[in-house]
Amino acid sequence: MRHRLLAPLLACLATTLATPARAEGASGTEHLFEFAKSGHTVISEQEIRLPGTAEPHLVVVERSDDGIGLSLWQSWAPGRYRLRWRSEKSPGDEALPLAEIAVGSRRALRLDVFEDSPDEELHRVRLFLLEATGSREIFAGEYRVVHSEEDAGRVPRPELRLGPSRPGLSVAEGVEGMPALTLRTEEKRVLLLGKTGPTAAIIGARETSYRYHEQTYRLASTREANFLCPVAATPQGPPETAAASDGDVGTEWTFAPPSEKEKPTLSLRLPEGSAVRALRIVPGCAADEARWRKHGRLIRLSLRLDDKTTLAIDRHGSPEGEVFGSADFALPGKSFALQTLVVLSRRIPAQRLTLTVEALEPGADPAAGGCLAEVTVLDAPSSPDEGR
Repeated sequence: MRHRLLAPLLACLATTLATPARAEGASGTEHLFEFAKSGHTVISEQEIRLPGTAEPHLVVVERSDDGIGLSLWQSWAPGRYRLRWRSEKSPGDEALPLAEIAVGSRRALRLDVFEDSPDEELHRVRLFLLEATGSREIFAGEYRVVHSEEDAGRVPRPELRLGPSRPGLSVAEGVEGMPALTLRTEEKRVLLLGKTGPTAAIIGARETSYRYHEQTYRLASTREANFLCPVAATPQGPPETAAASDGDVGTEWTFAPPSEKEKPTLSLRLPEGSAVRALRIVPGCAADEARWRKHGRLIRLSLRLDDKTTLAIDRHGSPEGEVFGSADFALPGKSFALQTLVVLSRRIPAQRLTLTVEALEPGADPAAGGCLAEVTVLDAPSSPDEGR
């Protein structure tokens, strides 16, 4: 590909070397010669028109030893360009295609440069506001993209994305003036045991918001976005079972161990239009360490959704059916206890959930029976896929 910026240099280079140098800015040739001598190379270029101007400009994505940046060139004669502005460089090996985006009622260029490693890409994204006098930087931030196991050269594993979008920069739409920016900097992954081995689920992300103030974007807030949202559940049945779904891990439902004749059962009513994507289970008494060890803890259970779908869950075994994966995690603030996350392969509509205890991990006192501190029904209403 022959770039318009360098084509005049090739045509005029012999003349430039054979004639005295002109005054700075008197012609474009000196600037083009300087471009070549400075060690820059052109990655891409595109023609733009600055606000309130009629003459065309070229914006060039350029590479040097310092990294990748932008330069702006003004056309002053057919095929002749004069350098007007050059940005600082972003460290990086590659760049995503340069994009012109709307920032409120104004236009900006988005430059996204990244460094690639076997495990991840580190992106540095910058916004340059287009003005009649040229361009100026109004935002700079970083985000990370983790490679899949296959891209990293390892054995592929199934991965489930429960959130609406990937890391990167987004601009609020439909806002007058300069809108807020949101930078999703990294995703929260959890490793689960799947049907054929390890799996992963993306259950959240870190998001940073920026507001425009004094000619640039400044940090406004940072938050952890959770893709799994609790579903309000109303206990049905004996009053003592209510403690297992009240949102308090310090309360509990105790019961006799399951037998062939009778198995402990917890029934929950969900709001109309609900769906189940995951469950968080605290499978024992979490009020204190003594009770955690004394009572039996759930190890196998079954779930029935609306009398249509039955799911078998084994905390120590491979999942089956509609269960994508599960794993035990530490329970915050309770170093002696744990919680189990069960993720389903898809959102399953349901208004009633029935949990049946199938087997217990014995506690220190067999006569104490089993215990369940909490069951939280979770949905991911913005999940874009069903696993891959």
